[in-house]
Amino acid sequence: MFNFQPTLEADGIMVRPITELDFDDMFLAASDPLIWAGMPAKQRYKKENFELFFSFILGTKKAFAIVDVTKNKIIGSTRYYLTDKNQLSMGSTFLTREYWGGSTNLTFRSLLLDHAFQYFKEVFIHISQDNERNHKATSKLGFTYVYDEELPLGRGGTRLDRCYRITKQEWLNDAGMTTIVNFLVDTNQAQPGLVRKQVEKESRYG
Repeated sequence: MFNFQPTLEADGIMVRPITELDFDDMFLAASDPLIWAGMPAKQRYKKENFELFFSFILGTKKAFAIVDVTKNKIIGSTRYYLTDKNQLSMGSTFLTREYWGGSTNLTFRSLLLDHAFQYFKEVFIHISQDNERNHKATSKLGFTYVYDEELPLGRGGTRLDRCYRITKQEWLNDAGMTTIVNFLVDTNQAQPGLVRKQVEKESRYG
């Protein structure tokens, strides 16, 4: 059975199950209006709006706090979820701006993808049409745009999102390796340890 809330850690970044006690620290991380400026929920930096978001992701029992272990600080959130087609997806993600443009997105996504691909053959990310920053960041991870999809929202209604997919084989193959290397070079954050881990994935999965 797939564990939707493991605790995973690499390179000073941890993803762990979110708890009720995380609210204050996570809201502190989320209270910057510029984090949400490119997202549909532009008012989520306000406490009353963030409370609704936090309550929703907590209730899914599939959500994570993203933690900088070196500073013992919550720096964002993310979660797994299943679509109506029973496709494993990742969403509800934000990071504090201090961690934009570096290797943090790659690190925590790699942890979640490594875990997911022990059970699933593909993973999806759904992004609102106008969130260009996330479109670019997701493509850099090796995800490919596949189609637009109308998805239900947590508090009712639907939204037409762009759907990106990466398969287990793509994550393991040489193209995926090139994506990782290019990401690190582009961000001036070359970390050979991460590249070696990408090569080692094939021996772990068989």
